[in-house]
Order: sequence, then structure tokens, then C-alpha cells
Amino acid sequence: MAFVFHAYMNQLRVNTLRTQMLTSAVVMGLGNIITQQGITQRGWDKHDWKATARFSTYGCFFFTPLANRWHYLVNRIQSESALRTTLTRLVVDMGTFAPFATSWFFLWMGVLEGRSLAEIRQRWEANFQRILVRQWMVFGPAQAINIAFVPVYARPPFLNMIGLV
Repeated sequence: MAFVFHAYMNQLRVNTLRTQMLTSAVVMGLGNIITQQGITQRGWDKHDWKATARFSTYGCFFFTPLANRWHYLVNRIQSESALRTTLTRLVVDMGTFAPFATSWFFLWMGVLEGRSLAEIRQRWEANFQRILVRQWMVFGPAQAINIAFVPVYARPPFLNMIGLV
């Protein structure tokens, strides 16, 4: 098992974006399957495979390239101490990227679902604040760990795994 992990980490270092995109596609698709089968107990005969495909597509093509560039950008923030650097990066991430990424999700998932811009906006207005606060609660502590200890090329997959859990 250690061999698989080391091979994966090597791919993240060597083929960063491609490996992140594939990871996100698999993890987000798996998350949708877990939601449909484990949480809502939809049953395999009623499984919405188009929804699973939408989540995989969103993670791979719409979110991960954006997150990849963001993590490299925020990683350029430096301060006089490691703690201050981590906290500054975290505040910038939670204050700017989290609201943007949440809106990005509503936009592109709505487009992939075939919704009109008016429907997307209505859905955003009804859910944005609640979802953003929950994101801060879950991803805030995770992102602090991510920024402080995880190499920049492995940060999006780390957050994929937190999202899956």
C-alpha cells in the first residue's frame, strides 16, 4: 500500500494538474455515489448517474484547474513567521477564495444541470450564505492544516478527501 501512495505522490509532483484533475473527478464522483446510496439510500436501480457524471466533470474540469492556480498564488504569501504566514494565507483563502469558489460551484453545476441563469441565481441566493458558513466550519480547520503542512501540489487532493469525508 505504501508503494501506491508513493507512486501517487510522485505523479502529483511530476504531473501535478493532470493528477489533481483525475483525483478530483474520482473523489467527487465517489462522493456523489456515497450521497445517493449511503445517505439518501436511493438504490442502484434509481441511481442518477448523470448527477455523478456532473460532479466528476465539475471537479475535474471546472474546480481543480482553478484550485490549482489558487494554491500556487496563495502560497506566494510570506510573512515573518510560519504561524503568521499560515494565518494570513488562511484568512485570504477563507475570505476571498471560499466565497468565490462557492459561487463558482453554483454557476457551473447549474449550467451542467441545464438551469437558466435566473434559476442559478435563485438557487445561489437561497443557499449561498448557509453553505459558505458550513464551508468555513469544515474547510477552515482543514485548510489551516493543508496550508501549514501539505506541499502545495498536494493541497487540492487533500481538500478533495476532506470533502469526501
